[in-house]
Amino acid sequence: MSGILKRFRVPLIVAGILCLLLTAVLIAHRVQASKTAGSEAQPAQTAEETQDQQTEYSMMTEVDEADAVSIVFSDNGVRTRANDDAVKIDGTDVTIRAPGTYTLSGSCANGSVTVKKGTQGVVLILDGLELTADGTAAISCNKGTEVTIMAAEGSDNTLADTEDNNDETNPSNSNAENAVLKCKDGARVLLCGTGTLNIAASGKNGIKAGASDAELGEASLTITELALNVTAPNDGVKADSILTITSGRITVNAGDDAIRSDTAVTIGAEETDGPTLEISGCTEGIEAPQVQLLSGDVSIQASDDGINAPKGDGTTDITIAGGTLFVDAAQGDGLDSNGTLNITGGDVRIFSSSRSDNSPIDSGSDLSITGGTVLAVGSSGMAQEPNAAAQTYLVFSAGNSIGGPQGGFGGAPNSIEFSLTAGDIVQITDEKGAVLAEAEAKRGADYVFYSNASLADGGTYSLNVNGTAVGTAEATDELSAFGGLPDMGDPGGGSRPEMPDNGNFDPNNMPQRPDGDFDPNNMPQRPDEDFDPNNMPQRPDGDFDPNNMPQLPDGDFDLNNMPQAPDGNFEPGSRPQPPGQNVGTDAQSGATAESGEGKDA
Repeated sequence: MSGILKRFRVPLIVAGILCLLLTAVLIAHRVQASKTAGSEAQPAQTAEETQDQQTEYSMMTEVDEADAVSIVFSDNGVRTRANDDAVKIDGTDVTIRAPGTYTLSGSCANGSVTVKKGTQGVVLILDGLELTADGTAAISCNKGTEVTIMAAEGSDNTLADTEDNNDETNPSNSNAENAVLKCKDGARVLLCGTGTLNIAASGKNGIKAGASDAELGEASLTITELALNVTAPNDGVKADSILTITSGRITVNAGDDAIRSDTAVTIGAEETDGPTLEISGCTEGIEAPQVQLLSGDVSIQASDDGINAPKGDGTTDITIAGGTLFVDAAQGDGLDSNGTLNITGGDVRIFSSSRSDNSPIDSGSDLSITGGTVLAVGSSGMAQEPNAAAQTYLVFSAGNSIGGPQGGFGGAPNSIEFSLTAGDIVQITDEKGAVLAEAEAKRGADYVFYSNASLADGGTYSLNVNGTAVGTAEATDELSAFGGLPDMGDPGGGSRPEMPDNGNFDPNNMPQRPDGDFDPNNMPQRPDEDFDPNNMPQRPDGDFDPNNMPQLPDGDFDLNNMPQAPDGNFEPGSRPQPPGQNVGTDAQSGATAESGEGKDA
C-alpha cells in the first residue's frame, strides 16, 4: 500500500492543487457576479440590486475553512506552509500572490498583509488576529483585486497603524497608505463574518477604498454581517466609489466624516432588518452625493451635518425609505441635500443646531415626504416645509420660517410663542390628549415639525412642553411655494457663514431691487477722494423739473478758462461794473481804480 501511495504521490499533489485552483475560480466567479452597475451609468444601487447582492454575499461567506492555508503572525516572524508562489514573506510583511483561502492569526506589533495587484478570488479569514503596521496599512488590497475579508465566528480581531501612516503630516514616509485597511483603485472588497473586527487608526483614516478605473474596473466596498468598530482621527470609512452596508453592527468614532463616499452610500435593503449603525462622534455623519437608507437602525451624533449630500457629477439626493434614523447635529443641519430630499418610509427623528442659519431638514430643490414618521426639532430661521409630494404634517414655529405652506418668504403658519432648552420634554397630542410623539430636546429650539399619515387634514393638534400646552397647529398637506434653500456651507466641509446681527434676520424686511432694468456692471462709483456722507449735495427747494436743467453755453467751452473767485475778502458791494461806465473812477466816489481809496456809501 505504501508503495502505491509513493508511486502516485506526485499525481495526488497535482490533483489537490487543481482542486484548490478550481475552488478559487468559483469564488472569483461569485465575487465577479456581485459587481454593481457602472458608477457613471447608475452610481446608486436599486433596492432589487442590493437584495440580489446580499444573496451573493451570503453565498460567498460559505467558505470551507478546512481548505484554508494558515498564516500565523508573531513579533519574531510569520509561519505558514504556503509555497512561495502563493505567499511571499519578508520578515513580518506578507504578500498574497495567488487566489485561495488564507487564515490569519497571531499577534504582531509591526507587520502587514498585502494582496498583490490584480489578484482575484482571495479570502482572508481573520481568526484572533492582532496586527499593527508601523507607518503603513495593516491590510492593503492593491489595484484591481477582489478580496473577501471575513472575521471568523466568535473571533475578536484588531488592525491598527501608527501616526506615521499619514503622508500629509509625514511626507517623507513613502510607505504611508493613510488608512489601516486600504483598498486601492479598482479593488472590490467585501467585509463580512460573524466575528468582530476592530479598526484603530492613529495616522489618518480607518478604512479607505479607491475609485473605479476604466482599465481596472469598478471599485466597491461592501460590509455585511460583520461586527465592525472603527476609530480614526480623520474619516472612519471613506470610499471614492460605491459603499454599501447591508447588515451587521457598525460603530464609528471619527475626527471628520464617519461614513463617506464620493459616489453613493446605501444602507440596508428592502424587506431586511438591515444593519445597526452607531456614529458616536464625528464632524459629519454620512456624506455622499447619493445617500439611501432602506432599512436598519442608524444613530448619528455629529458636530456639523448629520447626513449631507453635496453636489456630485450626477444626481444629488437623500432618500429614506425604511428603518429608524436618529440625528443629533449640534452645529449643523440634520439632513442637508444640495439636491432633492425624499422620505417615503421609516421612523426619522432629527435635532439640529439652535443657530438660525441651520435647520433640521434642508434641501436644495425638492423636499418630498410621502410616508413614514418624521419629527424634527431645531431653529425656525431657515426651516423648510415640503414643496413636493407631502403627507399631512404639522408646524409649530415661534419665528419666521422660509417656505411655509403660505408660500414665499411668509411666516410659518400657526406661529406661537415658545422656546425649548436642552432637556425639555416635547409632546404632540391630538384633541383627545393622546400622545402622538414625544422626545427630549437636545438644545435650544423654537421650531417643531411632525409628519405622519395618521394626522387628519385640518385637524387641530397641540404642542406640549414639560406637560404644559404652549400652542396648537392645524395639520395640512399643502405644499410650500419655496423650492429649497441655497447651500450655506462648503461642500468639502468647513465652517458656515454667520448671519448678520447675531442671527437676528428678518426675511420680511429684505432690500428690494430697483425698478426697471438693473445693470450690475454699471453701478455708481464712489469719488476718488475722501467721501463725507454728512456733506451730500442737496436737491433744490421747491418743484424740481429735470426737463428744465441749466444748459452749457453755446460755442466752445473751455474748462481751463473759468472765472476765478477774487483773492482775499470778497465784498459784494465792490462788484465789477457793466460796460459804458468810467473804468478809471468809481462812479460814486470818484476814486481811481488804482488808488483803492473809495468806499461804498
